[in-house]
Amino acid sequence: MPVVIGAAVLARRRTLVLAADVALLPAGWYAKNLVDYGFSGGSSWYGMGIWRAAMFRVPPQEATRLLRAGALDPVVTVPPLSPPSRYRALGYVGSSDVPSLSRAHLHNVNVSAISRGYARSARSVILDDPLHFLGNVAIGYGNFSAPSTEFDHLAPDRDRMGIHVTVWRVATGLRLVRILDRRLPIGTVGSLFTLLIPTGLVAHALLIRRRLARRDPRERVLREEAPLLAAVLLVLYTAVVSYALELGENVRFKFMIEPLLLTIWTVLVVRGWREWRSSGRDAPQGAHGKPHGWSRGSAGVPQPMARPLQAHGTPARVRP
Repeated sequence: MPVVIGAAVLARRRTLVLAADVALLPAGWYAKNLVDYGFSGGSSWYGMGIWRAAMFRVPPQEATRLLRAGALDPVVTVPPLSPPSRYRALGYVGSSDVPSLSRAHLHNVNVSAISRGYARSARSVILDDPLHFLGNVAIGYGNFSAPSTEFDHLAPDRDRMGIHVTVWRVATGLRLVRILDRRLPIGTVGSLFTLLIPTGLVAHALLIRRRLARRDPRERVLREEAPLLAAVLLVLYTAVVSYALELGENVRFKFMIEPLLLTIWTVLVVRGWREWRSSGRDAPQGAHGKPHGWSRGSAGVPQPMARPLQAHGTPARVRP
């Protein structure tokens, strides 16, 4: 959204109003959480997700040590994403006048406070061993890069789709990935998406840099690149949130950006091809390495050759 708004400011002020309206749409979700749960954020489950990401591969005895040292909140004695009733003994007994917020599910009014307890504990675990957490993030990225068809909860749908899933697995290099995974100590390289996500970001950055190097006006570059740049940032945001703040459902989150990522790459390939074609590499060269139709002037500077004129003053056609 900042990119869209910035482009609107530099382009037309009237567009700023529309861009601001679009940017305000997510604010409604934050306002809803503020009214229902008493906090302004995107997810009341955030703490439980990052706790799972932080605790992956942590030995049980290490978690016990941190708990006895007071570094962890008592909520961690209950598995994350458990029914709210499991936390009543820990003092989470809040109620709400809204019936849907008082039921025994993860939209219960107590969930946000429970989640904050997991988030505080995850912070302690991460600070205790940052390298361990970075390893988990790398594993999460591998999970995130796997085809969405490989999400465990989609097994019934995957079985019904048959040949479509088979073709998709071949297209994303899943068979090769599984061979590589058997040679890795931990984690997975996911699929072809492992490369498509970072290289797509780099490729778009290089295209923008090339335009700026050609002295294209910055306002024009930002205005014209805003849609693709917004799409790239959306992919980046979804990826980072999915593989760094969650572990176990990463593949499901990527389903929302797979079509967008493939669209971005289609645009980048077409634009890259056009940039290469217009770079002059394929311009016809004369006998001395100069484009046809050019000669050297008195100062040795290449100049276009004058074309003969017809009787009525218009350029005559010259045979190549």
